[in-house]
Amino acid sequence: MRIIKRKKNQKVYDSDKNLSFWDKVDEQTHFLIADILNRKLPLANCRDKKVFNPNDDADYRTICAEVENDYGADLPEKEKVSEEIAYEYLFLVVKSLLSELSQFNCHQTKYFNQLF
Repeated sequence: MRIIKRKKNQKVYDSDKNLSFWDKVDEQTHFLIADILNRKLPLANCRDKKVFNPNDDADYRTICAEVENDYGADLPEKEKVSEEIAYEYLFLVVKSLLSELSQFNCHQTKYFNQLF
């Protein structure tokens, strides 16, 4: 079995302080997304990573990496960046759901237009 190690981007992870900051942002973002899902969908406790773990989604990981690279060494407030990541991720989820719904035989384009 081959173990692949994730290389750290030295520009972003220049110290343990930055790494722990982004870990905290990841946890806060996970809770923000989970709380929204819990309020809007009949799901069990989404804060439990066994139930819902956004890190399993490549789109979520890509958004996180892009945001980390955009900020670089200038660390923003955790709340601000968590909301930014959650917004981008949930926007992709909504777009994906709308795409799936548009495949249904009963789909009516005017319905989606009325949503926005």
